Amino acid sequence: MSEQKSVMDKMKGLLGQKGESTPPTPIPHTEPVPEIKQVHLIVNPAAGQDVPILKTLNAAFNKMGIEWEMLLTKQAGDAERLARQAVETGVDVVAVYGGDGTVLEVARGLHGSRVPMAILPGGTANVLSVELGIPRDLSEALALLSGESSSVRAIDMGEVGGNLFFHLGIGIEGQITKSADRAAKDRSGLLAYIFAALKELRNPPNARFSMLLDGEHVEVEGVDCMITTFGSIGIAGLSLSHAIDISDGLLDVLVIRDIDLRSVL
Repeated sequence: MSEQKSVMDKMKGLLGQKGESTPPTPIPHTEPVPEIKQVHLIVNPAAGQDVPILKTLNAAFNKMGIEWEMLLTKQAGDAERLARQAVETGVDVVAVYGGDGTVLEVARGLHGSRVPMAILPGGTANVLSVELGIPRDLSEALALLSGESSSVRAIDMGEVGGNLFFHLGIGIEGQITKSADRAAKDRSGLLAYIFAALKELRNPPNARFSMLLDGEHVEVEGVDCMITTFGSIGIAGLSLSHAIDISDGLLDVLVIRDIDLRSVL
């Protein structure tokens, strides 16, 4: 563990367009929730696992006096497109009910605008909502829109090849995500990722990662390289590192040198 920590400390840095460090742009971390009159809610129908949400949504929005419209996604890319269209119509907030992929698409669509994103608990794993402390209960999450116990927070995103991201994994993490396909998640929910991890950890791949971080060339061998804006692993209280701050203007780079099934169990 100490060896992994030293690697993380050495490699933590801000990645510029060509791997060079640039100072983060200071931005306010939080600001009050604006007056909300209209919300567009983008829903991934595949993310709910047959959980009825309409009654809860109606009750919450009616109580707060908010007009709302539900927009359903049908394929990859729809959530980003719908978010951009929502900004053009002048809505106050774009809410999203779905998993990590849907949340990322909506964030991409809102990037560069001043329209806040409200993340509602949906999907198999919603790691960003855990990182931000958003309740897993839908009614409690919706209550945050009132602004009585919440605020709007600026969070970091990275960019690679013109694509924005919150977390990028290279190595065994990608294999685990690939193994936990849609069918597996529909059958087992969050357990699909655990089953996939147990499978892939039997013979984890090994690679040499070569990076330019803060002007320093670093090479290290390992089974996984993570470039991330947050530390949460999707379980409240557990983090890759509590030193990672999603609003500090930095990307954190971590390399797992070695891992096997026995160490996980």
